Amino acid sequence: MGNSYYLLLKKYVQNSPKSLEINWFDLPPNLILLENSHLITVKKLMKIHGKNKILNRQIKGLKTSTKKDALRINFPIHLDKICYIRLYALMISEGSVRTEFSLNVPEKEFHQIFEKDLKELLSKEITIKKDFNHGLERSRAPATIRFLVPIYNTIPKVIFQNKEFAKEYLRVAFEAEGSPIFNLKKHKKYIKLSRNSDVSQFFSNENDLPLEKRIFINGIKKIYPMQYYNIIKKPDSLILGEHLLLKYWFNIDSTLKLESIRLNKLGNRKGKISAKWVLYIYSGEDIERFNQQIGFMSKFKMEKSQEMLEKIPSRRKQYSALKIMREIQKENTFLVRDFNKRMKNLGYKSPQKFLWDYWNNKKIIKRVKRGEYQVIQ
Repeated sequence: MGNSYYLLLKKYVQNSPKSLEINWFDLPPNLILLENSHLITVKKLMKIHGKNKILNRQIKGLKTSTKKDALRINFPIHLDKICYIRLYALMISEGSVRTEFSLNVPEKEFHQIFEKDLKELLSKEITIKKDFNHGLERSRAPATIRFLVPIYNTIPKVIFQNKEFAKEYLRVAFEAEGSPIFNLKKHKKYIKLSRNSDVSQFFSNENDLPLEKRIFINGIKKIYPMQYYNIIKKPDSLILGEHLLLKYWFNIDSTLKLESIRLNKLGNRKGKISAKWVLYIYSGEDIERFNQQIGFMSKFKMEKSQEMLEKIPSRRKQYSALKIMREIQKENTFLVRDFNKRMKNLGYKSPQKFLWDYWNNKKIIKRVKRGEYQVIQ
């Protein structure tokens, strides 16, 4: 991993949500809590006690409806759990969390995650209502639940700190928003994941765009050069985090591309003007690594992802020795032993020949001292 990757990763994690728990005072002021056997609003309790964590023991639940008894929940709610990670990945991809807490998708396994992990995280007493909306199964928890399960637009720091969390997050995210793309005739194979982000702030007049018609990358560059410049500098935060996460924990290289922009009829989920970002995993090595270490959830996607490797031979990724040298540099020098180790891990049998060629012939590195070199170009 190069210095630029580490700088980007460091900046991303620094700006990631860091909270690992939800206390009673983190809830909206007008929410009604069950304190021991008495009902009281968050606002009134804070007025009396302030943000006192000790009161977590006295909060036995909260009201999710004026017509129902209080839902029994223990505080604080701990978010450093695999059930929260799966819920987060599912709800950020497929859920509704702005005014309700619901899931409206055809996949049975997603509804199972929704109910099982929600009850494990909060309370087995939660009632999940089932119905159909536009022909798709819908699972609905009480709307108040959205305040207990925070869903951000940036991957939380805890997922970068735990490989198992990262695996579960990516597994659900790729099942929801990703696909294995395989075309034997065109000799095409890759895994992709798509996200949409709101870029309305970069356009002064939405009427400049055709309604509900995608404008692809070349059109954006030509028609909206200033907006393109601003959008490309700020990729969707979620898919950028997924791009970093793949490399950080699983050494999976991916490519992040802006595909298109679109003026939407409604701006509820994606914003009035949205940009579509796509993450691609191209090389056979990385696809194989994805299958082995993360994998899709559904049988169809698992089989298709494996089939593409079996039917289209994979070439080893081409690595630049100079790029490796730059990546392993620390304080502008790199050690021969680090270079040899990295190159041999990539399948090269004679790394020393690159050192000799780049130093003696091409003059693009110089020897600082025995076993230590510096890239000079």
